Amino acid sequence: MGPRSALCEKSDAAWSGAVTFGYQIYPEQRVIYVRYSGTCSFERLAATAKTLWGDPRYSRNYHGIVDF
Repeated sequence: MGPRSALCEKSDAAWSGAVTFGYQIYPEQRVIYVRYSGTCSFERLAATAKTLWGDPRYSRNYHGIVDF
């Protein structure tokens, strides 16, 4: 992880089959790295996307890499 990136980890056990969601934002490279582990559904992806979009460092102009 670069010195100016930040890591966010969330786990939601409220859903059956817990999913872990984490992301790192690299502003200098204009890249967001997102990773999921566990069982994902469309509803879970939508909920975690809202979390990412709520981060003040998020920019929709950044490129994204997603790891499932």
